[in-house]
Amino acid sequence: MAKLTAAQVKHAKQGRHGDGRGLYLQVIGGSKTWLLRYKHQRRERWMGLGSVEFVTLAEAREQAFQLRCKLKREKIDPLEARRALQVGARLAALNGATFEQVARQYVEVRAMAKKWRGDVSRREWLSTLAVEPQQVVLGEAEAADGCVGF
Repeated sequence: MAKLTAAQVKHAKQGRHGDGRGLYLQVIGGSKTWLLRYKHQRRERWMGLGSVEFVTLAEAREQAFQLRCKLKREKIDPLEARRALQVGARLAALNGATFEQVARQYVEVRAMAKKWRGDVSRREWLSTLAVEPQQVVLGEAEAADGCVGF
């Protein structure tokens, strides 16, 4: 059933190359990635399985097999399951952090990624936190005055 070989993967040209049973090698520029194509609730979905640099052909086949089995047996969309795990990990990392701590972390990440034109934006955001320090703890619904939410 498998069509691709290690040599074909290594020398693949631009485009998508099918291995069978929904597994594809996608080559864009110099980047080679594994994709799983499947249908869930009459919707076509494409899920990335990783770069050829880190995931071998055999590993991609095994991963695709496991995901197809899970989809068939448990009716769980693998892409939605992955996203739910990512959101859960983010929430766990934020649990117990104050709004001010999360906001400061956001400002620093944006500044390091150079998403703003200059340091002025960073200072403006930080100054708003200094004017009204937030005591709301993420993960707890009630603020200090008993109001729900922010």
